[in-house]
Amino acid sequence: MIKRLLPIISLFFILTSCNLLNTHNIKNDYRWKNKKFAESTDVQLLFDPVIYKAYDSTSTLHYFLEEPNKLMDTEKTLKEKLSKRNFTVVPDYQPVILRIDTLAFIDKAEMMSVLSNDGSEILGNYEKNDITIKVIGTLTIHDSTRTTLESQYHYTDEPREGYIIKGTIAYSNAAINLDKVMNNILNEFSYKCYQVMNEYH
Repeated sequence: MIKRLLPIISLFFILTSCNLLNTHNIKNDYRWKNKKFAESTDVQLLFDPVIYKAYDSTSTLHYFLEEPNKLMDTEKTLKEKLSKRNFTVVPDYQPVILRIDTLAFIDKAEMMSVLSNDGSEILGNYEKNDITIKVIGTLTIHDSTRTTLESQYHYTDEPREGYIIKGTIAYSNAAINLDKVMNNILNEFSYKCYQVMNEYH
């Protein structure tokens, strides 16, 4: 039995060590992914957020946001997520207004000493990154009920010795796909919009 499982276990460790497999790319921290209204609800979307950037030019966030049309892609994805919850986004004034106020991209970097896997030697000092992405908005209903909504995702990209080649440095979350992370954040944000509207009714 163990001999049969050995190739599968070995493959898992190789993929993990090469950062080809990462659960952050598929992770959803909430269970209500498919909740939606029985009937369509019109909403006016005001998408002109302040973009808050706190990272340096070596950050993975820098390369992510340097891609063209990233802001347009974010708006398009949000509209798709709202549509799946049976919101209909319309351009003119509506009793329900969703305003996206802030998109925040934060990378707090610090140097740390990296030990070898057996703990016998220090391989050097390398940068550890604490990365946070936030979407902050306001949902207003009939000019009276106003709710601030926030969805965020945080992860740490920490250096360690690689498992395959001794002395090489690998990063724990280097294979995180930020497009998928944004997709999950916006999905959660759309759920929070649904939740507020559902409570209002």
